[in-house]
Amino acid sequence: MHPWLTGATDFSWKGIAALQDSHPYEIEFCLTFLEHAPDRDKAAKEAEQLGHLVRKRHIVALDPHSLDNVYITPGYAPGEVFTPLDYAPRPDSLARHWFSSYEIEIHLDALRKAQRDDGGWPVKWRIWTPVTEFDWRPWVTIATLIKLRAYGRLQ
Repeated sequence: MHPWLTGATDFSWKGIAALQDSHPYEIEFCLTFLEHAPDRDKAAKEAEQLGHLVRKRHIVALDPHSLDNVYITPGYAPGEVFTPLDYAPRPDSLARHWFSSYEIEIHLDALRKAQRDDGGWPVKWRIWTPVTEFDWRPWVTIATLIKLRAYGRLQ
């Protein structure tokens, strides 16, 4: 193990355990750490607490057709919300059990329908310049295809 890894890992565990409030990107990156942390039991426990926080703070769009009950974090673009599939991009994700099968399925349906005529998916965060969208749409499209494949939704 690299000498810096122990300190970085301890720092991450402490930061995740101390979260009382958060925003979607922070939760996403905490989950990335937890998905790869060697202590699987501790990772599952911390992920469960994050799930409670996500629901309590309404930082997930549970209904893809209504964003009325979703807290939009200050500085985020209109519609820049996270869905269950952003937190649980695979059926084996730690965050998958935060959501019912129905919630996952309606978001998979909505994701399929969001595909544009050119085959790609839109960027949902603020676009500061057209180049930003040009750069990020391929990434968003590939990430979306990976999610759809993981959930068995590609033909």
